[in-house]
Amino acid sequence: MLGEAEYERLLTDSEAARSLVEAGRRHRHDDLLMQKVGLDSYGSMARVREIGVMLIPSEARSLLVAYFAEHPPAISGELYIAPEWYEDAVDYLPVWGAREFLVDGREAFGRWDNLAIFIDKRTGEVREDWHTPNFGKIKAMTPIAVPE
Repeated sequence: MLGEAEYERLLTDSEAARSLVEAGRRHRHDDLLMQKVGLDSYGSMARVREIGVMLIPSEARSLLVAYFAEHPPAISGELYIAPEWYEDAVDYLPVWGAREFLVDGREAFGRWDNLAIFIDKRTGEVREDWHTPNFGKIKAMTPIAVPE
């Protein structure tokens, strides 16, 4: 358990705090980070997150892979996460679907589900939403490369 001086150093030393926050995001559980630094409330956790560390694209990709392992999508063919994604200030939007469609161009494997998956850059939350009501957001997003 960290003493008060060490805890205060974590809040002021951005590199140390960034390291702890990134570890917490990889596990997608604030509780793990809270245990690691000996915090006892989510208010304290919010103080650590104030540093504003954002997920990098490769971390977002890892979260998506873990999400799909827990929630396999209902698609025909082999699941493929493309290296071409989109982003805005808040979220990443991965391109995913059947490899047979995205790589091989076989129309029969195209998705018809209207599903968009967003990954929050700040919290790492992976959330499903409909494409149609988010059309404006998606259209305004910037393309980025996320290596496999």
